[in-house]
Amino acid sequence: MRGLVFQIGLLLALSLAALTSVLGGLGYLQARGNGLAGGVLLPPARQLAAMVGQIEAAPPGRLPGLLAAFTSRSQTVFVVTTPPEPGRDVRMPGLRLALASYRRALDGRAVSVSVEGGEGDEPRLIRRRDRFWLANPLRLAIGLKDGRTAIVEVRGWRAGQFDGLRLSMIALAAAIVIGAAALFLLLRQLGPLRRLAGAVDRFGASAAPETLPEQGSKEVRQLIGAFNRLQGQVGALVAGRSRMMAAIGHDLGTYLTRLRLRTEFIEDPDQRRKAIDDIAGMHAMMTDTLTLAKLDHDAEPAEPADLGALLRDRADGLPDPAKVSLSLPAAPVMAPVRRTALSRAVDNLISNALKYGGAVEITLRAVGGTAEMLFEDRGPGIPAAERQAVLEPFYRRDGARNLDEPGFGLGLAIVADVVARHAGTIALEDRDGGGLRARVRLPLAAKK
Repeated sequence: MRGLVFQIGLLLALSLAALTSVLGGLGYLQARGNGLAGGVLLPPARQLAAMVGQIEAAPPGRLPGLLAAFTSRSQTVFVVTTPPEPGRDVRMPGLRLALASYRRALDGRAVSVSVEGGEGDEPRLIRRRDRFWLANPLRLAIGLKDGRTAIVEVRGWRAGQFDGLRLSMIALAAAIVIGAAALFLLLRQLGPLRRLAGAVDRFGASAAPETLPEQGSKEVRQLIGAFNRLQGQVGALVAGRSRMMAAIGHDLGTYLTRLRLRTEFIEDPDQRRKAIDDIAGMHAMMTDTLTLAKLDHDAEPAEPADLGALLRDRADGLPDPAKVSLSLPAAPVMAPVRRTALSRAVDNLISNALKYGGAVEITLRAVGGTAEMLFEDRGPGIPAAERQAVLEPFYRRDGARNLDEPGFGLGLAIVADVVARHAGTIALEDRDGGGLRARVRLPLAAKK
């Protein structure tokens, strides 16, 4: 499906082309109706018939004045007593059409055409600027009923050649100007819609409100205003939930600390150890849950960062860095990231690989417009049917690997959420030779 600009532009172009063709056709028909033949402007057939009728009916005393009225700068009309010469075949198509229309309008009167002082049967035209001039007068001879001959001599300046084409060119130029103006206005209306689409994508990824200027037509301004209000409402809901979760986490942490202190009064060592483990698990689950909830309202700005340096920093911070193998490119791989959130996702992926594979191999490379990070281990892997489910919160596989140390099903959910908020993708795959490969792709930073 083509874009809206292409579709409207195509429709506009077709409409203007049709308009130009119609105007050109009308110009041609008008030229024919006005007697325009091959650049020579002849009197229309009905006008010539009316002139002949009045000449035949005019008394001898009024004839000079009538002929003077019919004479203009472009033609001269006079009457001779000799009969007209026999008509000749004229090669110019426009003149043949004009003669045919004259014969029909003159009710059988003889009509012939000749070139005064010229050679051959065609008038010779001289082009001067944008007009054509007759080098020799063109003479129409019409036989009158009383045996005389009415002569209409066309001479002097003539209308420009192909009036219909010239009209079409003018219409085409006007159509281009109108089309360009319409396209400019259309693009101005689509600009706010493009910005709105980008803001929707960014809001969906980070839930950070971004007030847009209300520009464009009335309907577009209403849509942008509604989106701005929606952002505020959703942002307030998310912020309220984050505050509530933080308060709950704080209070639960206080109670868990008290419980941990009271376990020291349990005399049975085995029961005391189990109670301490349960409290530690509850604390870990609460921490991961709060982390996942806070991602919805992460105010940390995305800034360009070298992913290779970030991966090296996370690996060096491990208790046993020797279990991590890094394969990094020589050139920096820059991507716009929220460093704290992405570091947490990288830590989870590394911890998961170390827990189930004992070691992890990390590879970073630039592929097209994306940065690709691979986290590979030699653990038991995850069946293909469950790879999408393990990315959801609180999904646990019975007797299988999990991203969280206590096993609450939140680690991979945190990773997936962080990657999605960076407009990236995560895929879990089988590693060649056995094991799991986590492939993370993030968009590269724009080049300056």
